[in-house]
Amino acid sequence: FERIDLRFDVGLIKFDHSKLLMKRVLAHLLLMHCLFGVIDTECKAQSLDSLLKAISPTVAGEALVDTLNKKGFQVIFQDPFKAREILDKSIRSSQDIGYTTGLAVALKNKAISYDIQGSSNQAVNYFLRSLEIYSDMRDTLGIARRKKNLGIAYKNLGDIKMSRKFYRESISLKEILGDKKGIAYGLNNVGELFQKEDNYSEALANFRNSFQLLDSLDDKRGMSIVLSNMADVNLRIGNYQKT
Repeated sequence: FERIDLRFDVGLIKFDHSKLLMKRVLAHLLLMHCLFGVIDTECKAQSLDSLLKAISPTVAGEALVDTLNKKGFQVIFQDPFKAREILDKSIRSSQDIGYTTGLAVALKNKAISYDIQGSSNQAVNYFLRSLEIYSDMRDTLGIARRKKNLGIAYKNLGDIKMSRKFYRESISLKEILGDKKGIAYGLNNVGELFQKEDNYSEALANFRNSFQLLDSLDDKRGMSIVLSNMADVNLRIGNYQKT
């Protein structure tokens, strides 16, 4: 279920409030399809009842929660409302049996369902609830991912200060984990925040650091994203040769 988090690392999506929902959904679907091939034909035109009936009646306990989380995630981009109905069942079931990991995942997925609709305040609320659980479990990776999610949600709200705070906290945790790729994408995200503030020197510094890490990892996809951002900054400052 964590595969979706890479969409927040990449930072590809540019928001135009007049076309917010369409651009987000299309961009997320394209990225998911290109990177992971997880857009499943099973998701198409299924009713909530049919999705739930597909779950074996013998599935119970933690397995039921995991299945509900998976089903909710499968339809999250096609029908966020339907996804939330499924995830609400998961939340209730996980609370009934005290399955904290399943609850944290359900809350995270529900946050994503709001995020892709442009309801970033709601997304922040559910990401924070999920973060609290991961913090209680002392799950460093889970904490790092939720802080990254919060960074993107606050960016969508236009709160650059809070966005940068969570991005940097996520990067710090990924340094502890030795996650060079996560650090690199995080630096790219921070660079984009400085770019939004027209602080081009800081933006380029973060992009360069990001690129160096990605180059050492031979991550050509990541390198191309960062180079595109660097080209955009150089274009804005009139450095056309570098652009």
